[in-house]
Amino acid sequence: MTITLKAKNKIQISMKGIYHNEGTLILQEFIDLHTDFIRDKRLENLTQRTIKNHIYWFSFFTRWIAITLV
Repeated sequence: MTITLKAKNKIQISMKGIYHNEGTLILQEFIDLHTDFIRDKRLENLTQRTIKNHIYWFSFFTRWIAITLV
């Protein structure tokens, strides 16, 4: 599955296979990047509340993706 940004505020989800073109991300890659992002923000010494909010809002996004794919 790949997620691409087609236009402002428009996301296209593709289930064409496990291979993807340059410039697109597989959903698992995106989640892994978010994990790295959170780790980096902890290293930057952001407040615990800020990090908690990042994780909280990202969980909304991942649930939206799960609902969209059903």
